[in-house]
Amino acid sequence: MTSTKEYNGINELAIARQRGVPADEYTEGIDGKEVLKVKFQTGGTATTERNGVFIEDLIILATLKLESYNKEFPCRENSIAITKLEESLQWLTSRKADREARGVYGTEQK
Repeated sequence: MTSTKEYNGINELAIARQRGVPADEYTEGIDGKEVLKVKFQTGGTATTERNGVFIEDLIILATLKLESYNKEFPCRENSIAITKLEESLQWLTSRKADREARGVYGTEQK
């Protein structure tokens, strides 16, 4: 990972895409120090107890943090990013509603 001064999110996304799908547990380090540890939910919640975070949890957390930055340092870019994060939650909520209507929510069925 690059240093904070050199950080480029688009570049980091490209590098991460080359690595492929993250494992069910993901750890990020900076200068040898662990700064992030994420355990994703594995298994459908209809058959498996809740054992990790959902993607929605991370989006909510990122939205709240960005909103706090935007209160202190408001700018158009932050506002657009917040809107896009909220939009992503709407799409995932729509997906959940569709899966519930089809009776497959919480399972690993398509």
